[in-house]
Amino acid sequence: LLAVYLLYGAAVAWAAYRGRSVFAARTRPWPDMLVAGALLATGSVAQPEFLVIFFLAILVGSFSRGFAEGVALTAASLLCFLAPGLLRTGPAPAFLYGHGVLLLLTGLLIAYCGGRQVALRRRAALLREMSEAPDPSAGADRAITNGLRLLLSHFEADTAVLVSPSAAGAGYLMY
Repeated sequence: LLAVYLLYGAAVAWAAYRGRSVFAARTRPWPDMLVAGALLATGSVAQPEFLVIFFLAILVGSFSRGFAEGVALTAASLLCFLAPGLLRTGPAPAFLYGHGVLLLLTGLLIAYCGGRQVALRRRAALLREMSEAPDPSAGADRAITNGLRLLLSHFEADTAVLVSPSAAGAGYLMY
């Protein structure tokens, strides 16, 4: 299993070096988490050293795909970490529950921070697009309409309404 994982890691590194992707961005942290779970399943009990692999998978998923992906990876990692120790006969090791709680809380914290980072990157991209100088010959109406279209796509909304006072001061304009 380790030899296959090492070959997989070498293929991913080689593809990244060549500028290609082996997997879609969404699936990249999942093989790491699954291999760590499979390695734990082959042993007799969960080993705390595997927490690092789970944390790295959660970190990559959260900071590339956001909060929901981080929570999904945290739940799957927790299941993979606890299952070998709980399924064996006899009492579970003393560290199992404490490390499970550590994995859960740290995973959720990483997922939250990653989700915030992804949201901030999206907002920065929206501000960058909106701050690009519109064509002055097109007029203010066209610039406002383009800005509203950008807001619609960013927030995935169906409609947007902007009411502003008219330049003449006699009424209001609605876009």
